[in-house]
Amino acid sequence: MNSKILLYVLVFIVFTGFNLAKVVTQFGEVGKPYSLIIDKDQIFITEGTTIYIYSKKDFKLQKKFRKRGEGPKEFKSFATIYVLPDSLQINSMGKVSFYTRNGEFIKESRLKLGILELYPYGDQFLGIHNIEDMARYIAISIFDSKYQEKKRISKTKFFFQASRPGGNLDPIALAGPDGGCGSVPICRDKFFRENNGIFEAYDLVKNKIAYSFPLKIEKIKVTESDKNRYLNFFKKHPNTKERFDSLKKMFKFPEYFPLIRRSFIKDEKIYIRTYKIKDDKSEFYIFDIKGKLLKKLFLPIVEQNAIDKYPYTIHNNKIYQLVDNEDEEVWELNVFAIE
Repeated sequence: MNSKILLYVLVFIVFTGFNLAKVVTQFGEVGKPYSLIIDKDQIFITEGTTIYIYSKKDFKLQKKFRKRGEGPKEFKSFATIYVLPDSLQINSMGKVSFYTRNGEFIKESRLKLGILELYPYGDQFLGIHNIEDMARYIAISIFDSKYQEKKRISKTKFFFQASRPGGNLDPIALAGPDGGCGSVPICRDKFFRENNGIFEAYDLVKNKIAYSFPLKIEKIKVTESDKNRYLNFFKKHPNTKERFDSLKKMFKFPEYFPLIRRSFIKDEKIYIRTYKIKDDKSEFYIFDIKGKLLKKLFLPIVEQNAIDKYPYTIHNNKIYQLVDNEDEEVWELNVFAIE
C-alpha cells in the first residue's frame, strides 16, 4: 500500500469511531496541570495559579502568567478559567479577574468570602458558594453583574460537617471533581444539574425549572476492591497519610457510586461519565439537550489513580486529555473522536 494512503487510513481510523487516542503534541513547560480547556483556536491549561495559553493551530505557547498572592493582578489560590467570546474569566479565592484572550489584564473584582465558582451568562452569573446556617451548605444562586446574590436556586448540606464530632466522611465525595474544571453547565440560558437521579434544566431567565428527565443510568455498586483503592490512596498521599488513622475512623463508603462522575454540556448535547470501567475504558451516556439518550459507549480516559485525575475536556465531539509521559517527563495531549 502506498505510504501516503496508509497514513491517511491510520488518521481516518483514529478520528472516526475506533476510539483510538492519538498523541498530537507535548507541552514541556507544564508541570502539574489541573484543568484543560479547548476553544476554537486556543488551548488553555491551568496549574495552580499559573495559566498557559497555546495556539491550537501549531501548539506554540502564546502566553504564560503566574501571579500568586493577594494583591492586584494576583491569585491567592488555584485559578479556574472560563473562556468567553472576547475575554477570559478567571476565578480564584475571593476574586474574579478578566483578561484578554491573549492574557492581558482587563479588570478584577473582590468577591464575598465563600463564593467558589461563578459561571458567566449574559451580564449575570450562576454562582456556587458556601453558606453557614447551623450547618455548612453548598448553595447555587444567581448573582448580578456586581456579584450580589439575586436569587437562591438551591442549597444542599455539605457532605462533611466539621463541627459534628464523629461525623461520617464519604471518601468518594472527598476525592473531589473529576478531571479539572472549565466546563460551564449552561446552555441556551438554562442551567443543568442532577438532583436525586433527575436531570433538571433550570431556566435562568424565568427563574424556574423548564423541564427535567430521569437519568436512566445503571447504578454502580462500590466493591471491596473499590474501597481498598481509595483507602490505599489516602494512606499514601502526602496530604493525608499523617491523618489517615483518624480519617479512616470517619470514612463511610456509600453502597453505590454517584450516578455522575462528570458531566459536560457541549454542542447541544449532555455527556455524562459514570464510575463504570470496562477494559480500561470509561462508560459515557450521551443525551440530547432535552434528555433523549443518543448513545452509550466506553471511551479510553486514562486514569492516574483513584483520586488524582488527568485533566480532560470535550470539544467538537472529541475528547482531549493531558497525560503524563513519565519516561520523557513531559505532558502529552491525547485526542480521540467520540464517534
